[in-house]
Amino acid sequence: MNQRLLASVCAVFFVAVGSVFAAADGVPQLDPTLGGSGTDYTVSMNGASHSMDPVLTGGAFAWKGTMNLTQDAGVPDVRADLLLDLNGDGTMDRQLSCSGMVGNNQFGMRCSDNDDLGEFRLSVTGKAVILDSGKLSLRKAAVRGYTDTYNFLSSFVAIQQ
Repeated sequence: MNQRLLASVCAVFFVAVGSVFAAADGVPQLDPTLGGSGTDYTVSMNGASHSMDPVLTGGAFAWKGTMNLTQDAGVPDVRADLLLDLNGDGTMDRQLSCSGMVGNNQFGMRCSDNDDLGEFRLSVTGKAVILDSGKLSLRKAAVRGYTDTYNFLSSFVAIQQ
């Protein structure tokens, strides 16, 4: 095989293999307590649901809540406890546990119920930024989720309290 061709093939191979082993860099640091007490965020989700039960109807929703997120120093892994008020009465109706990664100003989390009130799962992806005010924000995020009877899509915004 021609040496130039072999060198080109090797270069492409090492670039491809290197990108497979690349990992999230943990930036920005979403928990200034560095894994201590965690950082509290105010959460809002607006979206639409579609029923999997022919008898029920879906529709638009607006959920509010809070999230306590922890991230140790220098690692991309994040953990969060997410509390959501689903009916707007000011009482948190559902509690979810989340885990995910942050890096290159992007984040991704998966959340599932831990309250024994029925199936509730979310997948959240979006941007992680530091605002001009110095507060952290998870924004421009999309959510796909499902419960026992509904599929839904929504936006997701979380701002450091």
